[in-house]
Amino acid sequence: MIYKYLCRKYGFGIATIGSALIFTMAHFFVPMLWAALFIMGCCLAYLFKTYQSIFAPLSFHILTNSINIIALSWILF
Repeated sequence: MIYKYLCRKYGFGIATIGSALIFTMAHFFVPMLWAALFIMGCCLAYLFKTYQSIFAPLSFHILTNSINIIALSWILF
């Protein structure tokens, strides 16, 4: 919703940066990953723009979270 609003008002570039910053701040508890989270936020905005559906970025987010959980479980256990 935020991306769509920003895109209508300011265009794709500002909307991508703005929504990626908001995505990064929503995950503020992991400071060492802020750059990666910002890039992921940009990718999610691009996926939404490309497919005009929440399902593509949602699927990508689920996939990356799943990979991270599997990787962490191998490292920690």
